[in-house]
Amino acid sequence: MRYLIILVIFLLSGIGRAQAQAISEQEKAPAVIANADYKNPKRYVIGDVNVKGVQFFDANVIRANVGLMRGDSITIPSSQISYAVNKLWAMKYFSDVQIIAHPLAGGVVDFDIVLQERPRIYRWDYEGAKKGEISDLKEKLQELKRGVELSEHLINKCENIIYAFYVDKGFRNVDVRTRIEDDT
Repeated sequence: MRYLIILVIFLLSGIGRAQAQAISEQEKAPAVIANADYKNPKRYVIGDVNVKGVQFFDANVIRANVGLMRGDSITIPSSQISYAVNKLWAMKYFSDVQIIAHPLAGGVVDFDIVLQERPRIYRWDYEGAKKGEISDLKEKLQELKRGVELSEHLINKCENIIYAFYVDKGFRNVDVRTRIEDDT
């Protein structure tokens, strides 16, 4: 007999969509400064550093983590911007990271750090499992909690735990799938 277990995860709706709509098309520009001269880098003093698109994180922590602090000097173009973007990606909390520079008069540059947070888990269901199996699975899947960010790692880990649970029960032909739905 073939078993099909589907872990259904409902996401907080509106987080991803509202943030994506709030970011204007101009802010989605991939270039740090469109007319940056790579042969002749220019030195700037950092003015404002604005963090946009975050709901669950403190903007001051993000500013401190990337190393773009008001009053510091920066050369554009340089590896400092790439380093800051890589630090944000390394946090693994965001599905999109952009740093946009706005040069001002007097050698000052303002930065917009535009982030898209990963979706959060709202609830989850098990399809095809019996009530007793569901309670055993809930004990094994303690990392699956409401409000936790949804990542590929978490999905894979939960699928592997469910698969191992049924293989240990003697069901070698088990199929575990995850279906993610926006909560509306």
